[in-house]
Amino acid sequence: MLSATCPKCGWTISLDETARIAKLRCGRCGSVFVSTAEGVTEAAPEPPPVAAIAEEAAAAPLVAEESAELDELVSVAGTPAPISPRRRTRASPWVPVMLLCGLLAVGATACGLWYYRTYPYQEVRDRTGRVLYRGRDQERADQIRGRLRQASGRQRPTAAADAAGRGVAAPGDVAGGEAGPASARLDGDENISVAPERRVVPAGPEGSGYVTGTVVNAYRHGLKSVEVVVALYDAVGRRLAEPGVTLRWIPAGATMPFSVHFEKVKTDRIDSIEGAGMSPVRIDPRDVCLEIDPLVCRKRVVGNRLVVTGEARNDTEGNLMNVEIFCDFLTREGVFVASVKGNLDEAATLKSNESRGFRVEFDPAGAARQAGDITRFVVRLVGTKLP
Repeated sequence: MLSATCPKCGWTISLDETARIAKLRCGRCGSVFVSTAEGVTEAAPEPPPVAAIAEEAAAAPLVAEESAELDELVSVAGTPAPISPRRRTRASPWVPVMLLCGLLAVGATACGLWYYRTYPYQEVRDRTGRVLYRGRDQERADQIRGRLRQASGRQRPTAAADAAGRGVAAPGDVAGGEAGPASARLDGDENISVAPERRVVPAGPEGSGYVTGTVVNAYRHGLKSVEVVVALYDAVGRRLAEPGVTLRWIPAGATMPFSVHFEKVKTDRIDSIEGAGMSPVRIDPRDVCLEIDPLVCRKRVVGNRLVVTGEARNDTEGNLMNVEIFCDFLTREGVFVASVKGNLDEAATLKSNESRGFRVEFDPAGAARQAGDITRFVVRLVGTKLP
């Protein structure tokens, strides 16, 4: 039996008779060697490394055949395989959609910036700090500011100026004179101030007319009704007439216009006028009456009807239910024509500091008036506090 010995580690390998010359691999170290018939072994030459071949080629010139073989060996051993061309992927169909959405978002942002720069936020307040308008309508804000300037420039005559002017009678005014005797003065509520004007507005037949004026509620709460009485005196202090009128819903601290109709009294006999007010009906503590500034209201003529629109605001700290709108219409001279109930745009409930639109319609033909005769109006909000 033949045997072969590994030239590296000395491991002995048994061979068959037929394997006299064979290429073997050592089972211990893994080296490859060739066995001969005589049993003498020699290690199989290992292939030279690529770097040694390249250095040897650079050091000594080679013949053409050897150079070709070396190039082939270096190419096989060290050159990377050729890179196959990348497959072109198809573009996603969502790319144009996303691009379009991005352009629309940029355009909307630009439009929003332009709008906010062109139409800045407007807030108009009166002297008491109450908000009259909030929004971006520049024209509407300018109109309210103009009305405020006109109202501030218009000076009302004081009581002293009124008394001083009694010596001069203007056209349509009552002739000057002193007030009636103290015993004839009217008794009224000291918190309800009645200030009749000296001007008498003629009406109808001779001896009839209107006395106009204002009522001031000095209470801290609204009044459900106020009875106003006006006394007309002659030059010697005799009372010629004592007409009266009942006003409804006067807000706390508000000034409300009134007019009283009298008959069978010649205007040239009237020398002085005084008035007084009483509130026989005590208001429920849950009831609330608020004045709506006419500067935030709009009056227009639609056909033969007068239409007043605006916003009603709950300035109280609580919520209101059963909210109603009342509007008094007056002539240019201050003569009362009618009191009309309006409607809110939505449910009759207002939260604290909430605003809601309202609408009041009035047909002046029912009061024997024309739309052009009515130039003034007073709007009030009435509601009940929620428990």
